[in-house]
Order: sequence, then structure tokens, then C-alpha cells
Amino acid sequence: MTDTLPVPPALVHLASVCDITTAYWDAGGTHRDVPESTLRMLLASLGVLDDADAEPPAIDAALERERLGAWRRALPPVQVLYHDEPAAIPLVVDADELEAVHAQGSPGAGVQWSIVTEEGERLAGDCALSTLRAWADDERESVDGRARCRLRLPLPALPLGYHALTVTTVAGAEAARAHLVVAPRRCHGAAGDGIAEATRVWGLAIQLYAVRSEENWGIGDFRDLEGIVRTSAALGADVLGINPLHALFAHEPEQASPYSPSSRLFMNPLYIAVDRVPGWQEHGLALFEASSAVAGTSAHPLDALRGGETIDYTAVSTFKQAAFEALWQAFLVHEQPLDTARARAFAAFRQQEGEPLARFALFEALRESRDASGDPGAGDWRRWPEGLRTPTSDAVRDFAERHAERVDFHAWLQWLAAEQLEAVAALGRRSGLEVGLYRDLAVGISAGGGDAWGDQSLFARGIHVGAPPDDFSANGQDWGLPPLDPRALREAGYEPLAAILRHNMRSAGAIRIDHVMGLARLFWIPAGESPANGAYVGYPLDDMLAVVALESQRASCIVVGEDLGTVPEGFREALAEAGVLSYKLMYFEKHYDGDQSFRLPEQYPPGSLVGADTHDLPTLRGFWTEADLELRKALDLFPEPDMHDAQRYARGEDRERLLQAMAQAGVLPDGIEPGAAERVSMDDALVLAVHRFLARSRSRLLLANVEDLLGQVEQMNLPGTDRDLYPNWRRKLPLALERWTDHRALVDTARAMSAERGSEAAS
Repeated sequence: MTDTLPVPPALVHLASVCDITTAYWDAGGTHRDVPESTLRMLLASLGVLDDADAEPPAIDAALERERLGAWRRALPPVQVLYHDEPAAIPLVVDADELEAVHAQGSPGAGVQWSIVTEEGERLAGDCALSTLRAWADDERESVDGRARCRLRLPLPALPLGYHALTVTTVAGAEAARAHLVVAPRRCHGAAGDGIAEATRVWGLAIQLYAVRSEENWGIGDFRDLEGIVRTSAALGADVLGINPLHALFAHEPEQASPYSPSSRLFMNPLYIAVDRVPGWQEHGLALFEASSAVAGTSAHPLDALRGGETIDYTAVSTFKQAAFEALWQAFLVHEQPLDTARARAFAAFRQQEGEPLARFALFEALRESRDASGDPGAGDWRRWPEGLRTPTSDAVRDFAERHAERVDFHAWLQWLAAEQLEAVAALGRRSGLEVGLYRDLAVGISAGGGDAWGDQSLFARGIHVGAPPDDFSANGQDWGLPPLDPRALREAGYEPLAAILRHNMRSAGAIRIDHVMGLARLFWIPAGESPANGAYVGYPLDDMLAVVALESQRASCIVVGEDLGTVPEGFREALAEAGVLSYKLMYFEKHYDGDQSFRLPEQYPPGSLVGADTHDLPTLRGFWTEADLELRKALDLFPEPDMHDAQRYARGEDRERLLQAMAQAGVLPDGIEPGAAERVSMDDALVLAVHRFLARSRSRLLLANVEDLLGQVEQMNLPGTDRDLYPNWRRKLPLALERWTDHRALVDTARAMSAERGSEAAS
């Protein structure tokens, strides 16, 4: 229920100071005022107000704290610097002290600083306080009865990376500390960094879980991914897009959305190809066949899993977990005690991954233990006994000691996943894929999962991320994901963001940042409230883009930002300046300020990735036949009664417009009249023509969804539904991987894209 009384001006002011919008325009052009109750809850979640029911004096006090906060600390928590540019950090000092120095002409009263670089190198220096210039005009403030001023402290040239600064201004004074981030201005792959701007490559986009093959265990795995790499290279592709590989929930395998993961740092073990793990044939297979999961089943227990039209996550998980246990026992007997090369490689992986892996593996062992005990809240750490809810508690430390082998087991699974994914990436490099794997980074994580448990201070409690009302959802969307707290990110020197990017850029030549607007703002919704009552909360865009650029350059990884929908003013320009590619889907690329016609290939920007559709949208055949509209009508998903008919009418016009654009581009198949869409089918020839149309664009990257090339009608995910209404994240591809190269439509479309993009496909 929205508030009806005017919001107190002091609360509006406080929200604005904290970068919380007090009103916004939704996608439909409706101006919406944010309710007072929402502003109060968001301010409380940020720690600005102690209580959402704070009285006016408390609000005034919070305003004063916000106004003076930066003046009460000598250094900001973090300062982003740009490589090969003059470096400085704002330093707040006592004005009386500064004036005394000037009056005495005492050059010895100075500033001492020291820097520990990311590599452990120590740098030190000092300078006379009297020589420091003001950071900017009028950089003075009265704080607690003392005048303070802000000066510019110059710093030496530093290497790219994350460094630690310590500063003292007078003898005996408490040292001030700050994180330093030294970053490049642009991401890898941006114009001018050695990769030709004219390079235009194409590739397939796949949902790995959906891959059907003769060898997998009922779900696509990393062996299948190797096969797709070989097929892609043979067809002339240079990039291969995959869904997020994030860790999900082993205790509840049917919780299958890759966009609501337990962790964005680690991977889903279900993608491990069991029989590719060393020791499977020699030791693991016999242990697996003797396990309770297999004993008493038919001779080929996996045949049913491979043959199903949808993924049975529960059965897949049961069989794979039994195999992992068998392999683990073999590792404990034949590798670890003998200190073999693989045992040493596992130890090196654990050391490299450090505390984040240790905590995630511990979380998985705790979750497993709670599940085994029959705890109905096993899957959500917020429902665990109080002593287990904090990673550093005595109860958790005691558990870790008593269950060290199970913690080791879950860390070992992550090693296997990382090892197999890197093998796929290496195959791509050997096969000549110019870009390689294009990974997908989800916008957030589950509040009850491993990342949220492992670093609770990073996430805003009692808040969900979502979207404001639009044409598809009259009340907006609540994604149920806790947002990162922008203040906590700054205090941590953006290391949590860097870690997320670093883990997902591994073994990848490109990465897609889902809902990239989250670098500038996210739509926060108090838990239990209607999404229509949410508000936008701002994030430090320039700083976060700097971290993205730094990790991109280090990993030699192109960055694509999923920027569909409403974006803040100037946002796309900022992305382009940082070398982040825009995300262009043909369905939405129209002249909205004119005749609604589709953009022609030459009208797509070079700094972009282009595709026809994606997992959340109808396939080309579904789009053409309106299968998505009929499904949404059958499931009562239209927020307004007349929306179905309106969208059917609009879809008919879009079919005509698409044919007209394709005719203008010279790719329309013979015999098709641009004005006769009602007599045209989206057959293999028209699907090929659509991809030839997109291949002629100036966009750097082109992705073709394999569902379109294999003739699939149904989309992979229907937003706004769960598995009780639609088999989201469960539908398998219609053709086994081993037969892809025999499928003429796929091969012919691949050759057409290769011809248009200047690459050579194998005959």
C-alpha cells in the first residue's frame, strides 16, 4: 500500500544525499513517487538510519552525519587512479595545524605515506604539509568545532592493481588508511589496444544444461562443451556463448535457475563430466556401480536421463553425487596420501583460491550436514541454528575441524570444475577460436546461499533487487536477490566486485554482465513490498567501471554489458567510453522515434554484440507464430485484459517490418514478398536470412542461438513463471550434439554467417 501523505522534506533530502531516488519514470512513462515507508526502509538497510521508524531529530542527525562523514576521516576508503596519469588522493587535515605550519614556515612538519603494492613491494615517502594544494575551491568545513580542510596529496606512479596506502600527518597521530585501485581507462578489446576494431566475428549461444548427447548424464557437461567448441571451430565460429555456470543448490537440485545462484564465485558441479575425471575407469566406476544410487537399477541407469525431453535435476544430481563420492574415495586412497601430481595440483588450487573457496566449501559442508539431519531449513543459512549463521563463530570453527574431509570434498569439486572448464578454453585456443568462451555473469545471488553467508556485511538485508512496472509486469518484478551495499563495496576497496569479475573471466575471452545498469543503479524493493513501491539506489559507476576495465585487461577478456531496457542518462556513453560493448537484440532494435521500422545492418554500432533473441525471449519460430503470446495468455500472465490482442496486432506489424528491412538489406529469400508476412513461414531459409541480415551489421560480435538453428519453437525461460507453470531451465535441445553437423539448417546458416563476416567455414 503506497503512502498518501507528503514525505517529510528532511527525509527526501537524506534519501537524495544517499543517492536514493525519491521519484522516477517507469517504462510506460508514468511518474511514480517513492513511498515514505520505502525511503525509510532503504535508509535503514544502508545503516544511515538506525530504525526505519526514526523520528525527525534522528533524521536531522543522520543528515548531519552524512554531510560531515567524509570530513571526519583523513582519507576516503578507496581511491581509483588511472594508469599513466598523475595520481593524487584527497587528504583531510586540521586547518589550524595547516595554518600553524604556514605561519612557522616549518618544512619539517610534513606528511608521511607508505604504499604496499599488490605484489608486496613497499614504497614510502614524505612531503611538506605546506606544499600541498587544496583539493578544490572552498574545501573547508567545520567539524565538531574544528575547522578541516581537504588537500591534494600527490602519489607516485603505481602499477595496475590493488594497493594499500597508509598516511600520517603529525608525529604520534593515528595512521589513516585507504585502498588504491590503479586501473586502465578502457577494457580489453576496445579500439586501439591491438585488436582490430573492424574485426567482426560470430558464434553460437548455447544453454549448456540443455545440450543433449549420447555420453552425458542427462544434463549438458564440460565434455559436451568440448564437442561444441570443435563443431564451432569447424563451422568458422570464433566465439561460443554459454549460460552462467554459477553454483546452485545441491540440496535442492530442482532450484535450477542459473540467474539465482548460491555463489557467483564458484561453479555448479553438475557440469563436471564424470568419466573425464582421472581415475574414473580405474577406480571410480566400480565404486559408483556398487553405490546405493545404482545398486538394483537397470544395466543402463542413465539411458532414461539422456532420453528425456526435460532435465530431471533430482535424478541427475543423485547419480552424479554418487559418482563424485566414488571418485573422491579413489582420490583419498590413490592420490592424496601418495602426494601425486594431481594431489599437489589440488593443494595449489586451494592455496590460490584462498579464503573465498574455504568459506564456500565450509558452507556446502554445513548445508549438507543440515540436510542430512532432516532440517527443513537446510537450504537457507538464515534458518540454521544461530551459532552456525556466522562464518567466524566458535560453532562453525568446531564444525570445520570435525568435518574437515567434507570441506575438502567440496573444495575438490570446485577444482574439478575449474580444471575441466580450462581444458575447454585451451581447446578453443588450439582450435583457432579468436575470442573463445563468452561467459555470463548473473546480476545477483540468493540471499540464502553461500556468497551471502560468507560475507554478510556486503549485502543489504531485507531488500530485494527487481524492476519497476513495465508493459510485461504492471506491478514490476521482484527477483528475490539481495543487492550489494554500495557503501560496503567502497569500504572493501571494491575487492568483492573484482573477485566476482575475476572468477567469471577465467577461461573466457568475453563476458556478459547481466543487467549492467547495476554498475550505476539498482532497483531496490523492501522485502514483502510490491515492486511498484521500490526505488533506485545509485552505485559509483566510474569506480566500478574502472574495476571492470582492470580485470578485463588482466584476463584479456572482452566485456559486454546487457543494457536492454531503460538506462540512466549518459550511461551507454559511459560504457562505450570504457570499452564495454552494448547488447543489441534484433527484436528491440527499431526506430522508436519514427515509423517503428527495424534498424538496418549498417545502423548497428560497431561497439556492440548483436543477436536475434535470448533465453528469456521467444525463439525466431516462436516469435513468428506468436507461440509466446498464446502461452502467456493461457497462463494468465498478461497484466491487462486487452494486452494480448494489442501485442498480437503489434507482432503482426513487426513481421511486416522485419521482412521490409530484410528486403532493403538484400537478404530476403527468393519468392517472399515483403508485404505478405501472413503467407510466410519462419522456415530454415528465413532463419538463415535473419542471421545473414545480422551478420552484415557492424557489430563486433554476433551470437546465434542454437535453438533457432535447430528449429526449436519453445523458449528456454518464460519470465514470471516457475516450474509449476513452465519448464524453465529444463528443456533439452531437439537434436543430439553428435548430429549437429548433419543438420543442414545449422551448417548452412553457419556458412552464411562466416561468409558475411569474412571468416572461413569448413566444407
